[in-house]
Amino acid sequence: MTRFSKFKNSEDGNIAVIFAVTAFALVLALGTTLDIGLLHTEKAKMQDATDNAALTAARIMSSQTSLEKGPREEEAKRDAEYGFSVNFQSNVVSPTTPSINFDNSSVTVSAEGKAHLNFGKVFGRETVNVRASAVSAYGENEPTPSAPCIMALSTSASPGVTVNSGAKINAPTCEIHVHSTRNPAFIVNSGVTFDFSKVCIAGDRIIDNNSGVDNIETSCDVAEDPYAGNIPVPDSSSCDYSNGNYSASQITLYPGVYCGWHNFNSNRSDVHFEPGLYILKNGGWNVNGGNWSGTGVTFYYADNSKIQFNSGVSADFTAPDSGDYKDIFMAETASSNRSQFIFNDSKGFIFEGVIYLPNRQFIMNSGSDTRGRTLGIIADTFMFNSIKLNIDGGVSSNDQASSGGVVSTELRLAQ
Repeated sequence: MTRFSKFKNSEDGNIAVIFAVTAFALVLALGTTLDIGLLHTEKAKMQDATDNAALTAARIMSSQTSLEKGPREEEAKRDAEYGFSVNFQSNVVSPTTPSINFDNSSVTVSAEGKAHLNFGKVFGRETVNVRASAVSAYGENEPTPSAPCIMALSTSASPGVTVNSGAKINAPTCEIHVHSTRNPAFIVNSGVTFDFSKVCIAGDRIIDNNSGVDNIETSCDVAEDPYAGNIPVPDSSSCDYSNGNYSASQITLYPGVYCGWHNFNSNRSDVHFEPGLYILKNGGWNVNGGNWSGTGVTFYYADNSKIQFNSGVSADFTAPDSGDYKDIFMAETASSNRSQFIFNDSKGFIFEGVIYLPNRQFIMNSGSDTRGRTLGIIADTFMFNSIKLNIDGGVSSNDQASSGGVVSTELRLAQ
């Protein structure tokens, strides 16, 4: 009898064969399960990014007029593509640019990419197509009620708002309200694009250096601050994180109290913020680039702390849609001290929510590119240098203050 025959006929040999077959089946099942789980995860991520892109495009299209259809579609497509790229970042699925199509009342966003399998390679199948699509409907092109989306609260600053040459500010559905009564209360220079439904200035003296802005109203009844005393002051007595330095390629931050100075040193970092309240005190954050994103996020400054956005930063944030800080993206503790809050050169900011900094001199410098899906900014004073700022919607006006929040267009995902 040969050795093989002896092995085949022996009990130990049979067990070994059975074990080998069983082990192979288990490995096959496990590998297939892992690949299926991977595909489900990537599909869900792509679907979320597609949904968000459709809502972003529809929100922009909802405020168009018939004459704006072409430019609005271009803007909606650009912002939707940018939002998709920020929300869908994958090491598994090959890069994909979504397809964005418009009709008279809805926008359709479709995306497709190839997911690279791990175990599937054993059987000669290295990739599988992953697809997602979303349709977001928007209403008829009814005009959106005007509301102040920028409010300069200082009554004594001279000026309360300065708009320098090169500034391009597009907020056609809302107003800018300047509380200053000094001389001058408002300065606007030549070479600006300044598209508001109205500029309402409490004072009667301004400097207009051939700007071409023709909808400035002086001695105007400005809206009152709708958030004064209405934003809860959080407990910041203890520190959760102190004096951090961040340089990794992937960074995840969590709500809590951040004390001292925190430095973000790499322009290649992807910084993700988990939902919640981020309290800064006794210092600030020094940001030197990177890609920032978070949903349901509020930054609260317990003193003169700040986030200093320097250069090469891109960001996509939304404020909470419920709770004590509903619609609030940034806020601060009331103080008699005045300090600066500066946005410098950026790759593009997208914010949704209210920035409430009544003690700050809000400065946007050269190269800063900011888009607000629904954005309101309230500060002590403003200076706009050579920047790009686009705002949809605005801060609640005085008769809307009881409900608070942001004036925005209701959107829905079509079934």
